[in-house]
Amino acid sequence: MEPQLAGLVAKYFANTTTFAPELRRVDPVVNLTFVDTPKIEWTGFLLGTFTELFQFDTIGCHLYIDNVSVEPGSKVLLIETHLHGIRVESTYGAPIVQLKYSSARTPAQVVPSSVLFPVATEILPRLRFTGV
Repeated sequence: MEPQLAGLVAKYFANTTTFAPELRRVDPVVNLTFVDTPKIEWTGFLLGTFTELFQFDTIGCHLYIDNVSVEPGSKVLLIETHLHGIRVESTYGAPIVQLKYSSARTPAQVVPSSVLFPVATEILPRLRFTGV
């Protein structure tokens, strides 16, 4: 897997019962059409851009943030500059897989690659710390 600064680690499985992925790569966003893989799992980190409630909408997948299941249309409090663990699992047979969010200051959109990171260490140099 090549290093990439933004996106989530994607594991593509040949069927729903295998534990070893057939393909592993970093996908910039979760937004696929004409899915022909029985099972895909994305993992990584979601950076909070504002401290506020974000509504998550999913199509063809199930979402977990900080190891908590998030139902479609649910709101989750994200903390500004905090990295939240994220896992997205595709639903078997779904022709479209999409992860969107919105908040009071963020219009509805596919969760952009600018807030998705495959590993936490890739974001640390970008964070600005204030105070001593």
